[in-house]
Amino acid sequence: MPDKEETQNETEKRIINLTDLALYTDTPFESDITDSMLELSHLYENGVAGELEADKEKAHYWTELYTKKKVNNLSERALENDNLLAMLELAELYDNKLAGEKEEDEKEDQANYWRSLYNEKNGDYQLGNRREHEATYAERFPFLAKDAIKGNTESMVKLGLMYRDSIVGQINYWNASDVVELFEKTMAGDVQSMHSLGEMYFYGQNVKEDEVKGYHWLKKAADLDYVPSILQLAELQNSGIEIEKENHTIKELFIKAAQLGSDEAKRCLVVICHEDKNEEEKEKWLQEILQTTDSEVMKAIGYFYYNGDIVEKDHNKAIQWFEKAAENGNFMVMNTLANIYKNGKGNIKKDVEKGEYWNDRHWDFEIDYSEINKFHLPKENFNKAMYWFKRAAAENNVDAIFNVGLLYDNAVNWGGDFMCDESCMFLARKWFKKAISLGHEEAKEGLKYLISDMEDCELI
Repeated sequence: MPDKEETQNETEKRIINLTDLALYTDTPFESDITDSMLELSHLYENGVAGELEADKEKAHYWTELYTKKKVNNLSERALENDNLLAMLELAELYDNKLAGEKEEDEKEDQANYWRSLYNEKNGDYQLGNRREHEATYAERFPFLAKDAIKGNTESMVKLGLMYRDSIVGQINYWNASDVVELFEKTMAGDVQSMHSLGEMYFYGQNVKEDEVKGYHWLKKAADLDYVPSILQLAELQNSGIEIEKENHTIKELFIKAAQLGSDEAKRCLVVICHEDKNEEEKEKWLQEILQTTDSEVMKAIGYFYYNGDIVEKDHNKAIQWFEKAAENGNFMVMNTLANIYKNGKGNIKKDVEKGEYWNDRHWDFEIDYSEINKFHLPKENFNKAMYWFKRAAAENNVDAIFNVGLLYDNAVNWGGDFMCDESCMFLARKWFKKAISLGHEEAKEGLKYLISDMEDCELI
């Protein structure tokens, strides 16, 4: 362990390096510069216990420099490229009084200016003078579609983003009549409709977000033994989201779902009991999930044996469960098997032929995008998002070009599990580079991280 003097030297070196990056280094990544300024501000604001005294004057200096740089960058993007997101971010900066030494009235004027410019550029799909997020998705969709069909590339990008984020495509493109029908089914006691209504309110899907109403309907369905609602309440509670006093612990909710037949709940109970060091109960739930027909749970059992954190490590058993999950249609685990066989792992010998077999199965399989990609898109929505992004990209819309790259890039992180996927990585790199050539700052950041991933995968 370094002594105090060595640590202090390291802190001083860190400050020198950050200052050099913030003021003197020629880097293509603007975020490197602003991030350095912000980190210096935090270092001087808070100090480092026993190593660096807080210095409010220096903290103020770096905060001012950071905000001015941020405002200049955003203003340039907003005015030169009509970047709507930059306009909104500027409005938010001035709203939060983070944009320099201007008087309060002047900051308010600046916030109003950028918001007005945003509304003006946003096109006729903007309803009245309301900010975009106040219009429901169902209201905005037809205006965007109309503009996109006419050839408005900005609308094409927004439409692509809506598909990408699974905003549209939720139960036949939610509209007013769908919502009315959902309420009618809910009043008639349909628990699936209660669950859908709860999600709609909780996440603001085409209605104004209302977590209290959302929780009410999820809990109502859970009280009627609807397993997806029970699991969602457990997940919310586990994430620290508490709308009202919950009468059941997370474990009790999972036990209830398990007793109703949920293998996913049983899997969660194995983990909970392991963390509680309750080996007897853990073994009970583990034995129950060994009979599962759920390919996701099969994959999870495989990882139990593969990692050795829940049960004793056994790569042979892990392979057996991975293959069982794959044979039951789990697309993502096919790629895992391909990588294990291509590289070998533990006592699993390298087998190029098997690696190629599972790689081919991986690509030949009918892809279920709702399970495997980071954006959780149904296949239809993924294709539509890509369609609109590429339509706008064909007109050299830089945001669309960036988003094509982003879709390919995030395909590398399907299901939250990083995969060295050569074809997606090279496609993402191609589109990021094209966006960079047209001046897209976020694409530079995306390419930087993508190249790091490609180096880790030994692709470059």
